[in-house]
Amino acid sequence: MQNLNLKGIYISEDFLLNYNNYNLTAEDAIFLLQLSYISNQGQEIFDIKKYSSILKIEESLLIRNLDNLYKKGLLQITATNKLIFPKFNQSDQYYKLGELLSTVEKITNRVLTSKDIDIISSWFDKFSKKEILEAFNISKNINYVNGILNNKPLEVKNKIDEDDILNYDWVDR
Repeated sequence: MQNLNLKGIYISEDFLLNYNNYNLTAEDAIFLLQLSYISNQGQEIFDIKKYSSILKIEESLLIRNLDNLYKKGLLQITATNKLIFPKFNQSDQYYKLGELLSTVEKITNRVLTSKDIDIISSWFDKFSKKEILEAFNISKNINYVNGILNNKPLEVKNKIDEDDILNYDWVDR
């Protein structure tokens, strides 16, 4: 997953391109991004007066918007009054480049060549930790793993169920 760094605001590529899949309006998405930015991705303590002042909205509107995002599972508030953005904080699912390179070195038990590094660097924003580790369970060869990752079969969305075809009432039609 690729993140964009826009002067302190980190946005998941999936969220940026598909915010409507999260049951959000454009206004909700912008509000969520604003909260993420002014809270420094949840590092700052939440202060309703400060946030309403920065966003230039009334406190009651801020609370309604926060409640809306909370109900949709896109925002959480910790006991220490910090905001958590579950859709933005998916770092545990994807490798950082340095972490990925050291993991591959450990798995293959050898020093990586520049060709290996080029291949591996193409994985870190495309494939999750789970997908990469599953591929390495099949083979320890980097080129072979690259083939496994990049040549996954496509999922068929409208799979025809054979039972439905066999139980079809052909006489009544």
